[in-house]
Amino acid sequence: MALAVVVTAAFFLTGTMAINLHGKRACECLNWKKTYAAGRAQCGQGFEFTRALGYPKAEYGTPQEFIALVSDSSNLMKLQSELGSEFCESFYKRFDDNKCARVAMDSSPTEWYGKSWCYVSKKCASAMDVAGAHVSAKLCEEGTDSLLSDMDPDALIAYGQQMGFSVPGYFVKVSYPVDRSFFYGATPLKGSTIAKLKASEKPVLVDKIDEHQDKMIIFGDKVYEMPNSYEGFRCVEGCDYSTAYMLPLGDIMCVQGTADYLKDVVLARLLVSQVSFGWVNSTVVHGNCTDRGYVHYDPAGAEACFPEATGWYDNQFEHYSHYQGLNREFVHLYEAAHPELLWSDGPRVQCVQ
Repeated sequence: MALAVVVTAAFFLTGTMAINLHGKRACECLNWKKTYAAGRAQCGQGFEFTRALGYPKAEYGTPQEFIALVSDSSNLMKLQSELGSEFCESFYKRFDDNKCARVAMDSSPTEWYGKSWCYVSKKCASAMDVAGAHVSAKLCEEGTDSLLSDMDPDALIAYGQQMGFSVPGYFVKVSYPVDRSFFYGATPLKGSTIAKLKASEKPVLVDKIDEHQDKMIIFGDKVYEMPNSYEGFRCVEGCDYSTAYMLPLGDIMCVQGTADYLKDVVLARLLVSQVSFGWVNSTVVHGNCTDRGYVHYDPAGAEACFPEATGWYDNQFEHYSHYQGLNREFVHLYEAAHPELLWSDGPRVQCVQ
């Protein structure tokens, strides 16, 4: 009898665990690009078009009310006609990942429109039903789900370029919270407000003049300017212009530049490329490559891709023997770790034009 009770309890616990696991997986965010391509949802059936509720002031209502609004086919078609090119074609339909995007180009620590969101399976019990779609929509949780806003500005810009988001000025506004209470270029500048945003230690975006032109990203003591181009992204306040260097896997060579350029541009782009395995443990160190014995300057070592960085090599044969094939070796490491993917032998690094 006791054995029967134990066996019954075991089956009950196993079944409960399976149900919980299934429920958890059902609530995992879906890949945006694949969801649209498979016809599981149309761009706009979720929270893609909350900008239509107003800017800089908006009347949001509840998330369910907005979903009901876009469930009307005439409303959806109108919004797709007005916003689809910039919002859907430049961003959502190119978004080949399952990270959460911002519900609205706004900010709030408590309201639903200050959160991020994604599409999930219809089997996710806690998600909101999306009428006419084969998926549901959920509000993501910081620390549980993977959010675009988890990335620092350097990594985010490199990520956006790698994804091919063609309107970067829009992409950053659905990645980070947007403080709509002032314009960064306004006179007088709201110093106390900016100080508060810096103190939060979280990235926040502020329009510079209006919603269509340059964006300012505040992250800790640093301020970045973001025009509607990846090439124009730059640090403008709190920047570190001191000389620094970094070494790849195996210390095969040395890359030198200003500390912020190496971190914000070079390393950020390498880490979202097919050579990432060679740089994942690299750190930016203040000093010169010559300090570490890399005394030979190579004009083609880094400048072809990153014009404000230089490449250096040392006198060690075991280093130099790998130097010319460095990128190819790192690509092979990436391919070995991702056998399910098809890659060319090229490094696919987003170079600075």
